Order: sequence, then structure tokens, then C-alpha cells
Amino acid sequence: MLALKKEVLGDKGISPDLLINLTWSLVAMEGTSLSNPLLPKLLEQLNNFKRDSAITTLELEQLYQIHIFIQDMVQKHKISEEFAKVIPDKVLKAAIAEFEKVDKPPAYADV
Repeated sequence: MLALKKEVLGDKGISPDLLINLTWSLVAMEGTSLSNPLLPKLLEQLNNFKRDSAITTLELEQLYQIHIFIQDMVQKHKISEEFAKVIPDKVLKAAIAEFEKVDKPPAYADV
């Protein structure tokens, strides 16, 4: 955790190729709380996210789940409302569409 802290708080921050996955991992570990002080810093870096390669399907699904977590934390007044718009609308729409593709009940009844 100390190595992660050093990289997150360093001048360059987390590599864009790892940022979404790392943020999602910490969000998944948090559950309904906000106990990791590195998470707000990662969300700030996510707000300035830029990379040459396209966002993958998995990353879009992770971004949607990060968005849900952020909205919950803002609603509970655990983080500032400024974090509510960390994920740009265009990316969020794509993330929601991708998540809705996979988040459906099975086409067949359970046996």
C-alpha cells in the first residue's frame, strides 16, 4: 500500500493504462464506505484521464460501477459534489450502454 501511495501521490500519478482498473479495484474493496484516503486522489486523476488507446469494454463497465459508487458517496455526503462529474458525460453514456448490454437476466430459466 505504501508503494501505491507513493505512485498515486507522485508527480506523474498512476499510469493511464492502470488508472481505471486500480480505481475500480479500490471502489470494489470499499463497499459502502470511504476509508481509503487514496481513492479521492485517484478520482481526481480519473477526471484528467487521457490516453492514446481507446477505452476497452471492461473499462467502460468498470467506469459505470465507479460512477454508481461516486453517486452513492456524494448522496451520503462522504465526498464532495465536485466528484459527481469525474466521468465525462460522453464516456458515461458509453459506459451505461455497455453495462446495460451485459447486465441482463439470462435468456433461459434456471434449471
